[in-house]
Amino acid sequence: MNKQELLDEAYENFVNTIETNRPDGYIRPVISKEKFIFESKIHPEFSEHWGLKIEERELSLEERYGLVRVNGLCPKYSFEIEDGKPTSNKMSESEWYDNHNIPTKLITVTYKDKTIESYEQTR
Repeated sequence: MNKQELLDEAYENFVNTIETNRPDGYIRPVISKEKFIFESKIHPEFSEHWGLKIEERELSLEERYGLVRVNGLCPKYSFEIEDGKPTSNKMSESEWYDNHNIPTKLITVTYKDKTIESYEQTR
């Protein structure tokens, strides 16, 4: 199961609960999935009520470095090509990570007994 599937499951449970708990049988418009996710991120009481927890945090340079090393790369020993010849890397560590699409954010989604972690590039 991936992050999107877990969010879909939580939203589907939310919609089904709202629709079946109306005493008058009237089905009012339900908030969109995007609004449900937004509310879950910023309002802990809403999130707790529906059993969904979404945490986002920026990765440190050390954590980004760890992701680079897992893939066998190293910014300190990389080379750029100038005029057809390799030259030493002149970018800062952060610039190098951004240039090579190394994730900047960790997102953790927990719903019921399932937790999914995913990484995203936000720059």
